[in-house]
Amino acid sequence: MNPEKKKLDPLQILAKYVVTKEQVSEMVETKFIWKKIIASSHSQAWIARGNGGKTLIAKYACAQLAKVGYDVFYFQEDAGGGDLPKLQAHAQENGYQLMNSMINNTSVKEMLGSLNQLTMSDADLSNHIYFFDTLKKFVDPNNKREAREFFTLMRNLTVQGAGLIVLGHTTKREGKVVLMFDGVGDIRDDVDELIYIEATDKDSNGKITFTMKPDKVRCLAEAASFEFDSINNLLIELDHVVDVESINDAQEQLKKDEPIIAIIIELLGQQDYPAYSSDRDHSI
Repeated sequence: MNPEKKKLDPLQILAKYVVTKEQVSEMVETKFIWKKIIASSHSQAWIARGNGGKTLIAKYACAQLAKVGYDVFYFQEDAGGGDLPKLQAHAQENGYQLMNSMINNTSVKEMLGSLNQLTMSDADLSNHIYFFDTLKKFVDPNNKREAREFFTLMRNLTVQGAGLIVLGHTTKREGKVVLMFDGVGDIRDDVDELIYIEATDKDSNGKITFTMKPDKVRCLAEAASFEFDSINNLLIELDHVVDVESINDAQEQLKKDEPIIAIIIELLGQQDYPAYSSDRDHSI
């Protein structure tokens, strides 16, 4: 005999998935403070592969935010001692604060404790922007308890008005894979926006293209692209969004096809052939 089925109200069960007018209005009314990426009093995670442009773009954003009057603090725990002089010079030149526990003979734990003190005060942090480079230096991103504690602190800081950007890494996998942040799923749940940074390989002119692609959002964040001239150490905002994934796919396919192309060229008696160019228009 089958037990009697429990009576459920479908509308009640599905209610939590309904998109409300209030939610949409909040997204539309969000105040962006840097491009259409960093939103006021939001917490964000910027995720990229190792050497994938996180710090480069973050420093650029710090300088621009400080220029328009924000109090910007760059908590840099991922740099070696030899890198700190250049980082400090950039911070001083551009009006933001470089923070580091090692050179000040403290610890990351103590640093986070100081931030926690702010959350237990009535401090107005609405003009504060905090960057954390990188997540793995502040917490084990694969430890659920530690991640929860860290992002609870981040959430408490945003409640007092601060804007937060945490830089993190993708998982380390061989071959072409979809970018995936390295850490427990709670990280994605706990931030307001999760943004991936895609990068092309350096071209023959020493240039690299980066595209920031919002993945999880609570505001109407938009993609943005940058070009880095590694020879002149210059990062330039582009006025269009570049489809970095398509460029990388085409370059990867070209590498795979090179043996076949070489045979065809030999058979045709040609001296060379048109190579794939990353300068081709890949605007979205």
